[in-house]
Amino acid sequence: MDYDDCVARTNEAIARMTAARTMSSEDVAKVIYGAASEGTERLRYLAGDDARGFIKARREMSDQGYINFVRAQFSHFVRDDT
Repeated sequence: MDYDDCVARTNEAIARMTAARTMSSEDVAKVIYGAASEGTERLRYLAGDDARGFIKARREMSDQGYINFVRAQFSHFVRDDT
C-alpha cells in the first residue's frame, strides 16, 4: 500500500467514526436511564448507529466473518510488521 492509499483509508475510517458519534452525551444518558428504569429483564440496549452496525454484522455473519469484519474496521490503526 502506498502512502496516499494509506492516508485515504485512514481518513475514511476517521470519517466513519466521526459520523457514528452523532449522538450527544445527553442522548446516551437517555438510553442508559431508559435501560435502568424500564423494569424489564432486557440485558442489551443500543446507543448509536455504530453499535447497530456491529450488532447487525454479528447476527448476519459467521464467527470468522465477524472477526474479519471487526479487524477490517480497525485495520487502519494497527501496524502490520509481518
